Amino acid sequence: MLPVNIPDFAAIQTGYEQMWATGQLQIARNEVVADPIPGAVSGSARWGISVIARFEADFASRLLALGEELRPLCGENHTLYDASTLHTTIRACEFYRAGVTGDDASVETYQRVLGQLCREFGPFRVDYAGLNGNHTGIIAQGYAAGELPSFRRKLRGQLAACGLHHGPEAAGVRRTTHASVMVFGGPLAQAGAVAGWLAQRRTLPLGPAQLSTLNLVKYRRTASSVELVVLDEVDLSG
Repeated sequence: MLPVNIPDFAAIQTGYEQMWATGQLQIARNEVVADPIPGAVSGSARWGISVIARFEADFASRLLALGEELRPLCGENHTLYDASTLHTTIRACEFYRAGVTGDDASVETYQRVLGQLCREFGPFRVDYAGLNGNHTGIIAQGYAAGELPSFRRKLRGQLAACGLHHGPEAAGVRRTTHASVMVFGGPLAQAGAVAGWLAQRRTLPLGPAQLSTLNLVKYRRTASSVELVVLDEVDLSG
């Protein structure tokens, strides 16, 4: 069952349905692509510095179990998220930049703004229901309840006031709170079976997740893994 009573449900769900409308056929036909690996060249819309939240162990275990169901259907040439990498993105702050260090001027601004804002907000609740996928990977659908949308708007506004209004979310505030389960690394072992498996779980209840701590991270990405390098960690203490 989907959480139809949350704010902005219709707009969020429309995005997920549009993803599935094209993604189902892409997966069934094995028209998937290997996620590009960022290297020394900056500018990719993916894998830039982001504010993310990890999941508590109980909720994470549900997504990990689904990933293990997927593994034999998809094959071994993909990135399956694990307990240390499962997360949801609160804001992708910028496009990918190579060679970011802890004393980077933008990082210092992100840290300051995030620390101040987290003192105004308590933990966030996100309801998860349904799996989805397209040519790049598989996600669990998330629906933010409570004050997370307000936090995102304030974060965007405060970063803009500091001259950091850029990156993949410059045009607006992120609505979705999905969690990636797998990123494809090439063709699927059993493409039709993957599409059918997802179709049976489009409204699968996954339960609520409480997000109590936010991380500012950069990513290290290889063909078979993703690592979250924590630049800062802040509790939601409001």
